[in-house]
Amino acid sequence: MKQNKWIVTSLLLLAGCLLPDRAAAQWKVGVSAGYAYNQYSIDTQYAYDFNFDGRGGVTVGIPVEYGILDWLAVRADFVYLQKGYSMQRAYDQGFRDRRDHYLSLPVMARFSFGGEKLRGFLHAGGYMGYWADSRVKGTEISWDNLIDDFLADNESFVFAPYDRRYEFISKRDNRFDAGLVGGVGVCYRIHPHIELEAEGRCYYALTSTTKDYMKHTKQPQYNTTFTIQAGVKYCF
Repeated sequence: MKQNKWIVTSLLLLAGCLLPDRAAAQWKVGVSAGYAYNQYSIDTQYAYDFNFDGRGGVTVGIPVEYGILDWLAVRADFVYLQKGYSMQRAYDQGFRDRRDHYLSLPVMARFSFGGEKLRGFLHAGGYMGYWADSRVKGTEISWDNLIDDFLADNESFVFAPYDRRYEFISKRDNRFDAGLVGGVGVCYRIHPHIELEAEGRCYYALTSTTKDYMKHTKQPQYNTTFTIQAGVKYCF
């Protein structure tokens, strides 16, 4: 009998630790915005004269958070995120700049620590997204002047600027995006129902932006996006 009492007592204590208490179980909804910087990873193979650089953009999100324990919560954000890259060709000074527009849904565990008003937190989880739109600008060879350049034996081609919407090709472009996401930040409760927060976050893509559409050449391309954002949440 004593052994059974100890088992029941232990189970009750364990349930008390795992079940959300009323002080911690809380819904929070808000808005956030900030700066995004995307790094584009690509194996250029033998194209040594192609130089790829990162590109800056913006991020805007709508976070929804549910507190389970005082130190543990689950969070999902509906996020608009700008990615992209800049490419410079060394041999002809041509360039290309692409801005990609993504809609993403990160789902994360939130681990927090600190006092009642000022708290630090860590986010860890995964995300899925969709490459919704894109725009490219840069320079390309002007075909109107190409024949004249050859006839004049001129080694420097004439480049014409362009700025247009990116044309998706289903055989080439992978518009589904998924990967890992993590962040670190701090929040401050300025009112029983109002909370401010600032966070640095990283989206690490596990899916390539291109499919294996070439038989002999594999050229996967990945995004890694860093954001610095701030927001406000309403605590119910």
